[in-house]
Amino acid sequence: MNITEIKSKLGMETLNLNYSTDKGGVKDENWLRHWDNAQRISVSIHADTLAKIKADPTISILDLQSETKEAKQGAYTAMRIIAYKSDETL
Repeated sequence: MNITEIKSKLGMETLNLNYSTDKGGVKDENWLRHWDNAQRISVSIHADTLAKIKADPTISILDLQSETKEAKQGAYTAMRIIAYKSDETL
């Protein structure tokens, strides 16, 4: 899949990505995250993968991983955009 197909599968026009922070508020510049509170969905992407997408938005080596997590406000779906290796080197 490419990023357009990922967003379509998620039902989102845009991903409002912000750097992730840990429980202590320390920013992790390796991971970015989109949070949709209404749908209780988190979408994460590694900075290296995002850089590849920015360089070529048509890149079609993306996939989604999903898991359900528990938080204080209840369960939510954690999605992760990943790049897998094909004939190309990441």
